[in-house]
Amino acid sequence: SAMRDVLWGRSPLVSMGKQSDPGWAYVQTRGLLRIFGTIQDWVSALAQDLSNVGLDGVIGVAPGWQQARVLAFSGGGMLENARSLSCFKSMRCEVLEPSRELLLLFERLGISRLEDFLRIDPEDILEHMGEEALVKHQIIRGEEPGTPLVFEEYQVVFEEEHRLEEAIADLEPLFFILRPLLERLLRRLSVRGYYSRGIELYFSYDGAGSESRTVRAGCPTRSTKVL
Repeated sequence: SAMRDVLWGRSPLVSMGKQSDPGWAYVQTRGLLRIFGTIQDWVSALAQDLSNVGLDGVIGVAPGWQQARVLAFSGGGMLENARSLSCFKSMRCEVLEPSRELLLLFERLGISRLEDFLRIDPEDILEHMGEEALVKHQIIRGEEPGTPLVFEEYQVVFEEEHRLEEAIADLEPLFFILRPLLERLLRRLSVRGYYSRGIELYFSYDGAGSESRTVRAGCPTRSTKVL
């Protein structure tokens, strides 16, 4: 995907969200400051790369991935010290993505913001609010109770796909469809710092087999006209 390409271009450690959690992705930023100077510079570069491939990203940066997710869910932000809670206090409890039952419990207890939630002793939370509430409380306090992230193996694969409801009778409408696919591929290549020596077209027909064609460029390129 385009998001995966952008993230691979900015970090060697990438973990994409599960199918049940689309739109989320996580990267390890440790050691990148030697390349980008400051974490703010890295965030700016990442946001620009996302924009270049047509994506609007909200970025949260924190020592742990769960705190970073809360920051992103609240609109984005940066936290250097996991134990520094000041940036969370004014946030509404919804940024914790609570279950419906926990959200109703928050409302019943008059807890609307994380500042109210953080005042409660952890032992009291487990006893009176349950395990989910305790896990959310631990996340805000920087304890990262969830399982560690599993990072993906680096892959260099660029694919774009378009499905048609009806057959194409001549080349002009085919070119009309293929051009934006090629443009998106080349933008993704650019984000990763690659050039293309050719492309492979794969046509699949329901009930009628498939066909492939390879187009080679004379030299590495990112030009749609050449390809």
